[in-house]
Amino acid sequence: MRPQGSPAELERRRLRAIDLLQREVPVHVVAERLGVDRRSVRRWKRAHRGQGRAGLRARPAPGRPPKLTTPQQRQLTRLVVAGPEAAGYRTSLWTCRRIVDLIRHHFKVAYHPDHVGRLLRACGFSPQRPQPRAKERDDRRVREWIQQDWPRVKKLARRGGHLICLDETGFLMLPVLRRTWAPCGVTPTLSVRTRSHEKVSGIGALIVSPRRRQLTLTVALHARLNIRGPQVLRFLRHLARHVRGPVVLVWDRGRSHKHHLVTAWLATQPRWHIVWFPPYAPELNPVELLWGYLKYGRLANLAPDTVEEIRCHVSRERRRLGRHPQLLRSFFRHSALSFRV
Repeated sequence: MRPQGSPAELERRRLRAIDLLQREVPVHVVAERLGVDRRSVRRWKRAHRGQGRAGLRARPAPGRPPKLTTPQQRQLTRLVVAGPEAAGYRTSLWTCRRIVDLIRHHFKVAYHPDHVGRLLRACGFSPQRPQPRAKERDDRRVREWIQQDWPRVKKLARRGGHLICLDETGFLMLPVLRRTWAPCGVTPTLSVRTRSHEKVSGIGALIVSPRRRQLTLTVALHARLNIRGPQVLRFLRHLARHVRGPVVLVWDRGRSHKHHLVTAWLATQPRWHIVWFPPYAPELNPVELLWGYLKYGRLANLAPDTVEEIRCHVSRERRRLGRHPQLLRSFFRHSALSFRV
């Protein structure tokens, strides 16, 4: 039976045995102290006599040779990266059983599904939840916006204007569920109100002062209402009363942003400069990361009884974020914008 322990521990045990033997300790005493067989001690003694310390080094057991060669593993990596659709499946879902069929089809080798997971991890893969992306998205247009329009926005902000990123969201009665710790084999339960379709709508803005000296968060909440043109107009008027000087407003082309009341009011504001995000590019807006931080982090697994309870929790988190400007800066750092606040 192979002795237990890491290679370093096995080597230290052998060196300890040689040290005891050099002190004229009998072989049977050394074996008893170290908990090994006498024949092992004699074998270490012969190895040390012939090769010195190098003869006592622990050599890892080679184990069973892999079923797939290194070139075959590289080919398997390319097949998995190409996607399940390229392999003939209708859905973009790799499972261990599908990988087993893929290996059997291309390499004529049989794998058990439980071993495929270890093989994929050795090839640099891990099970991950895919991030949805709109099919209408134009990646070329997004790249052009980042390379051409965004430098112009930063230049306008450097000239003494406030930079405002704005977005809306909704906080539902049905909570966003995330994994939590619980005893093994006992799945936790969370009592929720599944029949309630009420929600709290929020509109928020991150305001960067000229020369990037200050970063402010402003949020307006509306219970049981969707954010439409009148609510957006009210929020913009609130910003106009508190933000002095030129303003660069960056937001998406949402329907409420193009409402006739909003466009008519903006036309009367010469100090407001409007910049549109490219369509279907939420990763560019740092306010989107703020909403995700609240929904999937601070307010995850929250099961409220009333919309007023949602409003209280969101308001409390807004005040907390106002006391931690480094968190607000992190939303800019982790967005796709090359902008440091």
